[in-house]
Amino acid sequence: MGLFNQFGYPIDPNKIEAGVFPYGFIFIVCISYLLFYFKKKQQFWYGIIEAMFALFACWFLVKTQVSQLIQSNQIIDYVSIGSTVYLTVRGFSNISDGYEKETFFFNRIIKNIFD
Repeated sequence: MGLFNQFGYPIDPNKIEAGVFPYGFIFIVCISYLLFYFKKKQQFWYGIIEAMFALFACWFLVKTQVSQLIQSNQIIDYVSIGSTVYLTVRGFSNISDGYEKETFFFNRIIKNIFD
């Protein structure tokens, strides 16, 4: 496999994956930047979306692979579980940090009542 083929340049036009790597990389970088920008502007809502995604991924992992997880000793299974737990914790952390940073209508009411 040559250097150009490693990076996905269309050496063999009959291959499905020919030329896909640069576009996939650019797509991932763009999505990552948009999510980063969203987190900077709306950390609370980013955290809610992140936690929901992580909980859905955890549910899907357990629902589809619970028998394999019990019988398997492969590291990838443990990495999958650890990743969903980590994403869930990060989501809750972003919710907490975003709640403290952002000024919500209810925050102002509560502060006015107790101050």
